[in-house]
Amino acid sequence: MSRKVFETQDDLDNERQIADLVAKKWSVDMKKLPMSQRLDFAMLRKGKVAALCEIKQRSFTWNDYPDVILSASKVKYAKEMYETFAVKSFFVVSDRQNDIRYASIHDVNYELQFGGRTSTPRDNQDSELIIGISIYDFQRLEVTK
Repeated sequence: MSRKVFETQDDLDNERQIADLVAKKWSVDMKKLPMSQRLDFAMLRKGKVAALCEIKQRSFTWNDYPDVILSASKVKYAKEMYETFAVKSFFVVSDRQNDIRYASIHDVNYELQFGGRTSTPRDNQDSELIIGISIYDFQRLEVTK
């Protein structure tokens, strides 16, 4: 039995808005990937995969927490794609004030943790192996509107 998808159309719309800003800033075409690919987008330049990207819209503001969590399976996939194809991967996060920042995830070495949505789980798969990426490892994506 497959897991229920909790991603809403609003989530997808927010993700696409962020992806469009990234595309403009980095001069890439953002192609949405299927769920089986683990990350959200392939970033194409001149028709070739230049990088991969995971995008999240979060309800915090930067500095509310010391780190931003991400599923360890996404990081594992990013590392595998880098080792196999030399394709880098980025984690792009927008806070509730639309402050967009990014960090590479193909070359990170953070401690493996168990966590996720632990206080209000939606199902038994909401807690998993994660990493916490320090907020200081993120760079601001300077965008012009």
